[in-house]
Amino acid sequence: MENLNYGTNKTFPLELYISTQEQRDVHVTVTTPKWSNPAFNETFTIKDGQVHKVLIDDALRMIGSDLSSKGIHITADAEVVCYGANKMSLSNDVFLGIPTDALGTEYYAVTHCDCDGIDDTKSEVGIASVYDGTSITITLPKSDPNLSVTYNSKKYGPGDSFTVTMDRYDTLQLQSDRDLTGMHIVSDKPIATFSGNVKTNIGLGASADHLVEQLTSVDRWGRQFVSAPIPARTVGDIFKIVASEDNTVIHITGMPPITLAKAGDSTNVTLPSDQYKMIKSDKPVLVTQFVQSEQDPHEPADPSMMILPPYELFGSDYTFTTPEYSRPDFGNDVRFRYENLFMLVADTSEKDGLLLDGKPLPKNLVWHSISGTSLSGTNFQVSHGTHTVRHSNPLSIFGGYLYGHAYHESFAFPTGMRLATINANCTPSATQPGDGLDNDCDGKIDEELCTPDNQRADDDGDGKNDEDCVKVTPIDGLWSKWSTWGTCSVTCDDGQKTRIRNCSNPTPRFGGKNCVGNDTDHQSCYSGKPCPVDIDRICKGNKSAIVARSENCAQYYDCSRDNMPLGGHLLECPYPQLFNDVSKRCDEFQNVVCGRKPEPMNPCNYTQNLCNKKDPSCVPCNLRLPSCEGQPDGKRPFAVFDPKYFTCFKNRTLDLQMCINGYFDLRAQKCVPHTSNTLGFYCRLHPNSKLGYPGNCAKYYDCSKSGNTMTDRLSECMYPDLFDVENLMCKNFTDVNCTTRMEPQAPCEYQQNVCNGKDPTCSPCPDNHSSCVGQPDGSNPFIGREWSDDFVTCFQNRTMETKKCAVGYFHPVLRKCQDKVTQGTIPDYCKAHPTAVFESDTNCAKYYNCSDVKSRIGGNPVECKYPDLFSTKTNQCENFTLVKCENRTEPQAPCQYDQNLCHSTNSSCLPCPERLPSCIGLPDGANRFVGREWKSEYVTCYMNRTMEISQCSKGEYFHPKERKCKTPVIKDILLLAQVIASVSFSVDVPDFCAANPTSIVPSEDNCAQYYNCTHPRIQQGDALECHYPDLFSRQTLQCQNFTNTSCDNRTEPQAPCEYDENQCKTTNSSCNPCSTRFSSCVGLPDGANVFLGREWKSDYTVCFKNRTMDQTKCTNGQYFHPKDRKCQTKVQTGKLEAIT
Repeated sequence: MENLNYGTNKTFPLELYISTQEQRDVHVTVTTPKWSNPAFNETFTIKDGQVHKVLIDDALRMIGSDLSSKGIHITADAEVVCYGANKMSLSNDVFLGIPTDALGTEYYAVTHCDCDGIDDTKSEVGIASVYDGTSITITLPKSDPNLSVTYNSKKYGPGDSFTVTMDRYDTLQLQSDRDLTGMHIVSDKPIATFSGNVKTNIGLGASADHLVEQLTSVDRWGRQFVSAPIPARTVGDIFKIVASEDNTVIHITGMPPITLAKAGDSTNVTLPSDQYKMIKSDKPVLVTQFVQSEQDPHEPADPSMMILPPYELFGSDYTFTTPEYSRPDFGNDVRFRYENLFMLVADTSEKDGLLLDGKPLPKNLVWHSISGTSLSGTNFQVSHGTHTVRHSNPLSIFGGYLYGHAYHESFAFPTGMRLATINANCTPSATQPGDGLDNDCDGKIDEELCTPDNQRADDDGDGKNDEDCVKVTPIDGLWSKWSTWGTCSVTCDDGQKTRIRNCSNPTPRFGGKNCVGNDTDHQSCYSGKPCPVDIDRICKGNKSAIVARSENCAQYYDCSRDNMPLGGHLLECPYPQLFNDVSKRCDEFQNVVCGRKPEPMNPCNYTQNLCNKKDPSCVPCNLRLPSCEGQPDGKRPFAVFDPKYFTCFKNRTLDLQMCINGYFDLRAQKCVPHTSNTLGFYCRLHPNSKLGYPGNCAKYYDCSKSGNTMTDRLSECMYPDLFDVENLMCKNFTDVNCTTRMEPQAPCEYQQNVCNGKDPTCSPCPDNHSSCVGQPDGSNPFIGREWSDDFVTCFQNRTMETKKCAVGYFHPVLRKCQDKVTQGTIPDYCKAHPTAVFESDTNCAKYYNCSDVKSRIGGNPVECKYPDLFSTKTNQCENFTLVKCENRTEPQAPCQYDQNLCHSTNSSCLPCPERLPSCIGLPDGANRFVGREWKSEYVTCYMNRTMEISQCSKGEYFHPKERKCKTPVIKDILLLAQVIASVSFSVDVPDFCAANPTSIVPSEDNCAQYYNCTHPRIQQGDALECHYPDLFSRQTLQCQNFTNTSCDNRTEPQAPCEYDENQCKTTNSSCNPCSTRFSSCVGLPDGANVFLGREWKSDYTVCFKNRTMDQTKCTNGQYFHPKDRKCQTKVQTGKLEAIT
C-alpha cells in the first residue's frame, strides 16, 4: 500500500519477515507472478527460531486508487509465519500476514483519518485476489456524508456500492480523504484485505506515521479481547471496535455498555495507559488498537495501528524478528534505533511457564492483573534480532504483541494468532497437531495434548481423548535456582552442607535437551564448636596427617614431625599467619577464618617470639615487638626519635621498618632527618645504639662516641662491610640493602683507605688498592700494574684480595696468570716491561727483546744465527746441542730460519733450497747435495743440521750411494748406467735424465719397461716397453728374449694383456678389448691349449713358459678339443652338450 516518503528522495524496498516453528528445514519461495518490472523470485530455507528477511522492489508499492497486478505470492512446504513492513523514510508500520487458507469472503475495513482534506494523508484499503474471476462488491459506509471514493474515473459516495472483477495476483487500492472504517467488502472467493492510512497523525499530537494491517475476515472475529497499553505512555491508546451484526453490545471493564446499531458501525474508546482491560461483546467484533501521536517529548512515539486477536485465537508460541529503522544513515545514536517492547497477556497461574528464547522471563517483571479475569499483563524490552516466546505447556495460550518506536517512526503488530473460523458454523474435522482449527466444534482450538507422556488424558474435560491436538515444540530444560544450604553434616568441627537444584525452569519436554551439570552442590561448614583433637590416635592412623589445634588458630599438628620445640607434633605458623584448615598450611591471616579457635593477634601471643629462659641476652618480646591490639591502622614509632617503626593493620603488628635517614615522625607519618638535638636526645636514652648514616651505606652514628656534633659520632664499617639499618650493625655487604643510601664499592671510597694528609709517607690509595667497580667476578688486573704479576680477586664490584702470580705475569685479557707471553700480547707486555727478553712460545730459534723495536712495537721476534737455538735457561742464543726446546718447534734445516730466505725485494736471490740443502733425515757426515746428485757438490750433516757445503776435488764427482768423492773411471755411458742400475733407482726420471741426459735405466716396477733419457717421452716421465713377450735386461740395458732375462725384484709380465702395447687406446672406439683378441697362457702347459672364451671352436693357442707364442685355427672344419688339446673332426659322445 502507498506510504509517504519524508525528508529524502531515497526509496525503500518492501520488507517481508518469514519464520517457522518447524524443527526441520522449510523451503520457501517468494515471487511476483504477474509483475515483471522488475520481476521477483527468491527461494530460501528456514527452520524453527529463524527469521528470513526478504526485500522487494519499491515498484510493487501501490499508488492511488488503482487496479494493478502487484500480488506477491509466498509458498512453503510447511507452516510459516509472515510479517510485512511498509517502510519509507521516517514512516513505517508492520502487519501480520494471513495465509491463504485462512482468508475469507467478507470484511469490514478499519482505518483512521484525521485528514481534513489534506491530500497526502489519506485512508486506504487494499485487496489482493487469490483466484481468477473473483467478483468483489464494495459498499461505502453511510456514516460520513462527506465520504467519497473515486475509482476508474467514477466517484462513489456514502452507501454506494460497486463491483470489481479481479484475477489471481491482481491488486486493488482505494483511497479517500475521509475515514473508510465500516467499508463492507464481499467476494465470491476468498481474498486478502488490508487497510490503514498513507500517513496520519492520531489524537492531539502532530507526529504522523504510516498505518497498515491485514484484516481478518468476519468469520474469524471474536467476542473476547484483552487490551495491552503501549508502554512508557501516559496519553492512553485509542481502540476502534467494528460490529459485524446489528445491535451489538460491547462491555469493557469499568465502563458502561456500548451498543452498535448496525453492522459496520464502529466506536472509538480511549483506554488509560496504565490499565489492561477485557473487552467483551455479545456478537463478533473487530478490535483495532491505535497508538497516539507524540504529545510530550519525554514520551517519544509515532502513530501505528494493530489488530487485536480475539482471546479465542491466542497461541502458545510466537517467533518474530524486530524490524529495522528506515534511516541507518542517521548514525548509531539510540534515538535512531528501534526500542522494541514485547507486550503480553496470559493466565496468571500460567505466567511462570513463559519462556523467552528458551529461558524463563525475567523475575523482576511487573505484572498487572486484569480486572474481572484470571489474566495478567506485562511488557519487557527485547534486543534487535529474532526471538521466540512460548509457553512450556503448549495448552497454555497467551497473547503477544510487538511495539517499537524510534525517531519519527513506530510500528505495532500482533506476533501471531490462530486463524480458526470461530464466527461461523463449525464442521467437525480430523485433527492435525497445530492445525489451528476447532476440530471437535467445542469453541476451543488445539486444546488436547496428544503425546505418549500425556497418556490420552481428556485435557478439555469434554469426555473425548486427543480429538483436537496441539502442536508441541521441544523445550530444553534449564536449572531452577539453588535451594538454601542444608544443615551441617556434623555436630562439631568442620563438615559439609548441601544444596540442590532441579531441571525444572523449565523441565525438558517433548524431546528437548536435559540440563547440563550437577543437581547437587556441596560446601564445607563449621558446626559451631570444636571437636577435641586426639592427636596420638590420629598420628597412629596417619603418620603424615596435618591437623589444626583447636586451642590456637596459629598452631597445628604435623604427624610427620615429632619432638618439636612446642612439644610432640605441635608447630606454630610464622607471625602473623594463621593455620588454614582448608589448605592444611599456614596462610595470611586475612585468608583464614578461625571460627571457634582463639585468634592470636599480639606478636607476643606467638610462642616463637618469646624469649628462651636459657638465653639471658634475649630482649623481652614486648620491647622487640610492640602490640597493635586496639590500635588504629597506620604507622607508629617504637619510641620518641626512634628510627624503628611498625605498621598496625587489623590489630596485627606488621612491617617492622627502620628509617634510613633519621627517625620516624608520628605526626608527619614519615622518616625525617636527625638534627644534632634529636640525635643527642636519642643517644642519651640509648647510649650504646648505632644509627644509619643517610649519606653513606658504610657509615653510621655511634652513640657510644662522645661529641657535640653529628660528625663527632660518625663511624665507618671495615671494607667492604656495610651498615645494616635493620639490625643496627656492620654486616657483610651481600646481606645489606642500602636502598637510597650511597653504596661505596671501591676500597678508595672508604675513608679508612685514604690518606688523611697528616702522614707524608702515605701512598695514594689507588697505588695500594685496585678498584673492582665494573669488573666481572673473579681474577682481574691490578689497575696501573697491568701485565705485571699483581692482580686482584673481585666479587660484586668489591676488591676482595690482592695477589701475585707464582710464575710469570697476569694476563689482563685472559684474566689469569701466564708463564709465557703469547704473540698477540707482545707490544702490551713490552710496554709494561721495556727491558724484558723472553723466548718465542712457537719457535725454538726465536725470542723477543723488548728493547728491540721489532719486538716492542711490531711484536715480532728476533732470530738466532743458524743453527743456534734460544735457551730459556741462559735467556740467550746458544749452540743447538745445549738447548732443550721442549714444546717449542725446533727448526733444523737452514731454510727453516727466516735469515736464509729470500727477501721479497731481492729478485736475483736464488731460492734457499737451491743454496742451502736440508740434512733432515740424512746421516751425520758427507751426503749428496739434493738437486745436484752425481755432481761435485755435497753437504756435511750433523744431527739433521747442514753444517757445511763442500765440493769434490777437480775432476771428481760425489757418489750419492757411497757418500764420497770418486774419480769417474767408467767412460762408457752403458757402464755408467750399469752402475746406476746396480743401486736403488729412487730419483725422479726427468730429474735424473736432466743430470744424465744419455742414460738408459730399467723400470723398477715392470720387467718389460725402461727409461731412455734420449727419448722425447722422458720429459713426461713415461717408460718405454719391449715388444711382447720380450723383457728388459739390466745387464745389456736393452730388450731381449724373456728366456735370457733375469727380472730380479721387478714384476714380470707374462700374458699378452699385461703389455700396454696390446691394450686399446682411449681414442680408438672400434678397438676390441684385449681379452677377446689375445688368450692368456698363464698357468697352462707348454704346447697347444684352448683359446679362452672360444672353447670347442677352431681357435687355439700355442704356449711356452706361460707365454702366448702363437694363436691359430684347426683346418678343414675341425675343432680344437679343450681336454685332448688337439684338433678333431668328429664330435665324441657326451661332448655334444658342451659344444651346444
